[in-house]
Amino acid sequence: MRGSRLTKILTILLFGMLVLGCVGGLAAEKEVVYMSDEADPKSVAIFNQIAADFTAETGIKVKNLFVGFDEFPQRLATLIAVGKPPQMVKQGGAEGVMYYNRGLAIPVTDLCNELGIEESLRFKMDGEDTFIPSNIDFSEAWYRSDLLEASGLDVPETWDEYLEVARTLNNPPDLYGANIPTSKTLACELVWSFICYTNDIHWKRFNEDGTVEVILDQGENKQRAIEGLEFARELAKYSPPGATASWTEMMANFATGRAAISQYCGARLLDSVYTNNRDLYPYTKPMRWPYNAAAAAAGLDVSKIPLWIEGYIIFDTDLNEETKQFAKYFLTSAGFAEWCLSVPFHIVPYSMDIWHSDTFTSHPRIAERPDVYQFIEDNFADGLPQALWDAPEGQVDPYRNLHENAHMGGEMIARVVVGGEDPAKVIEETADELRRLITEEQRKTGG
Repeated sequence: MRGSRLTKILTILLFGMLVLGCVGGLAAEKEVVYMSDEADPKSVAIFNQIAADFTAETGIKVKNLFVGFDEFPQRLATLIAVGKPPQMVKQGGAEGVMYYNRGLAIPVTDLCNELGIEESLRFKMDGEDTFIPSNIDFSEAWYRSDLLEASGLDVPETWDEYLEVARTLNNPPDLYGANIPTSKTLACELVWSFICYTNDIHWKRFNEDGTVEVILDQGENKQRAIEGLEFARELAKYSPPGATASWTEMMANFATGRAAISQYCGARLLDSVYTNNRDLYPYTKPMRWPYNAAAAAAGLDVSKIPLWIEGYIIFDTDLNEETKQFAKYFLTSAGFAEWCLSVPFHIVPYSMDIWHSDTFTSHPRIAERPDVYQFIEDNFADGLPQALWDAPEGQVDPYRNLHENAHMGGEMIARVVVGGEDPAKVIEETADELRRLITEEQRKTGG
């Protein structure tokens, strides 16, 4: 009897443990995994608080994976390869298009409609939104107004003027006239985007029959690409030597007073100056990336500014609705504006209503730099997302990610500037590699 009673007790306990284990397993399944390369402590803290509030209201947990910028691509690729992608990642629109075309990401048109996302920020394929825009990095260059004024120099508007200012201010090793990266990195890739936008250089052409051609090495477009690489080679002469070209290094070059002009994607550089060298902050001012006057004289459009649209890609998992619920909660929360203001002027919100709101404009860091606010306001209409640069009007380039994430533009600059290779040869080999990548991508997507 005693043994039988003990057996019954153990059986009941074991059953209870199994039930609790199952319940715990179900609860664990209600955990949205979010992955981002945004590791700024202020923005991370605000994001985590919004996520905690979401969990308190819904019972859905959010696991935040904040991965370093350089580590992010490989980490995400590994998770996808083993069949365990995060539910939601923060990336650019080009990545959203790619993952959607590969059948890995779900359409988010309903959520974009609910949020009132402007059409100019939406990345659609086959009529469906492929990701949810959250913020815009407005690409500009930054210059030291005190140095230009002391030397009697105007803010450069053309490539030739830029080179003249860089030459005049260059006084190594204490001061360099420019600050551009020259290695196979995303920072250097952005330099190539600036050059493309300001000399009307295109990677590819989409035909009416739906086919795509790589035209980087074709005709006058190739000649403009050669001009662009030669311009980068000349500008690099006035930049700090031996650069690894990380975003951190570029910010440090400027904040320590070693660079007179620096390109950057967004205003994190300005925030770095505010944090690390307050004396330079009032003299750190934005400027448009100069254009090639010869291209403008030839009637080519050199008026656009690269926009980097960031947002949320939702991978197809068993938590699609829960993930969309969290994305909507975050983007409509009271804390979203605070999150954007964690790096003032760098995280421009997806909604212009938020950008123009009293909450935003009355923030001390915004209010004390009306020049930066007005610069973004005045030039925003000229912004063009990079995934639209080669695409026909009203369409998205589904292959932008292939050369952008591979940093092929940055690699061309590195090969010419550091490696001393012939620009024409580099362009031809890069174009052939892109043709190979497009063919491979078309096999993957059935395109």
